Formats: sequence, C-alpha cells, structure tokens
Amino acid sequence: MQPSLRAERITRKPWTHCAVCRRDYEGTEDDPCPQTDKHEAICEFNRKRELEEFVRGTGAPMRHAAAAFSDERLDAAGGWLDAVKRIENAGGAIFGLIGPRGTGKTQAAVCAMRAVRGQSRDAQYTLAVEVGQSVRATYNRHATRNEREAIERYLSPRLLIVDEIHEADGSRFGQRLLTQILDKRYGAGDRTTVLIANMNRKQFVAHVGESVASRMTECGAIIDAGSWPNRRIPAA
Repeated sequence: MQPSLRAERITRKPWTHCAVCRRDYEGTEDDPCPQTDKHEAICEFNRKRELEEFVRGTGAPMRHAAAAFSDERLDAAGGWLDAVKRIENAGGAIFGLIGPRGTGKTQAAVCAMRAVRGQSRDAQYTLAVEVGQSVRATYNRHATRNEREAIERYLSPRLLIVDEIHEADGSRFGQRLLTQILDKRYGAGDRTTVLIANMNRKQFVAHVGESVASRMTECGAIIDAGSWPNRRIPAA
C-alpha cells in the first residue's frame, strides 16, 4: 500500500533555510526553493508588521518600533546596550532611567520591550501624566470604570515603562498614586518597572521619594544616561 502524501511529507526532511518554505515547500539544501529571495522578503515584511503591531499595542511611540537594538555611537560611550539588557533580563525590578534629553532613554526602554516580546511577556508604555489622568477620570459620574480598574491597568504588565516622570503630577495625590502602583508591582515579585526622567539623580530621588529610590537600590538601579551622546545631534 502506497504511503499517504501526509506521511511522506512527515518522513522527508524539509529544506530549512527559508521560513516560508518550512511551511509550504519540501526540498533539500541541494535543491533550494526557487523563490528564496521572494520568501525572505515576505518573512522580513511579516516580521516588521508583527513588531509594529506589538509596539502599537503597548502604547509606545511608533517611531521606536523599528529603531536599531544597537547604536555604534551609544555603544561606544558605554552603557546604552547594557541598560537594554538589564531591563530585558530583570525579573521584578524597578529602574530609574535618568539624564539629559535626546540620549536614547526611551529608545532603550522600548528596545527592551521589543526583546521581552520574544519571551511571551506582556509590556506597556505610558506617560506619567496619563497615569494620573486615567485615575482621575474615574471620579466623573459618567465614568465607565472605577479607580481600582484604572489602577489595575498598570499592575498587570510584566514590564511597565512610565516615561516623562519629570512631567508627573507633583501633588500628594500624584506621589501617592505612583507609590501605590510601584508598591503593588514590587510586591508581585515578577513585575519590572522603568521610570524615565530628564533629571539628574538628586532631582529624580526628590521627585519619586526616598522609599521608591531605596527599592531601586535593592532590586534594580538608577541608570544615569548623562554620559550617553545626544542622538538628536548629527554625528560629526
């Protein structure tokens, strides 16, 4: 009895140098797919589209969706790529990413978000002012969700990026809200949070409070981008 076509396909070793061919073409390394270049272009297009959809879903700026993981200017100064890796590999930490404008702090954080995508970990990006706005919106009598539900949005992601901390509400309400979110994420044990600010260390610690800064020392770090080159100034 002749083996079925399905059985024959299972027993034959597929040619594995083309991601598309692995699904719809059986050949060998000596008999490659005649449309390899076309298939590789398809794979690259799909990869970029999936990455853009992921970044869009996190709320991060789309301009960072296709940004390079490595930048020779930043790597030469040291620290940028290391910051990406530290955030990516952390399992329940709080990081402060501080320094002047234009040094690639947000890009480093978004690159870390893109990396954790491959580890099946969810991520979210938000501006600091949006955190307070989303919670205050629940106090409106026409609100469709309550305060607890609004805060929960920032508790569940394994990786949370809060950008522009320097623009956050400096009132007691704003500080208590930030501390509450960080406390609950810290208590979960497997939630990593990154706070980005255009501040120096002294300004940052005063803004987030000694308690938050202390926890960063315990299970994270305050990463100073002060020595990183300004990406907004063209290289000489």
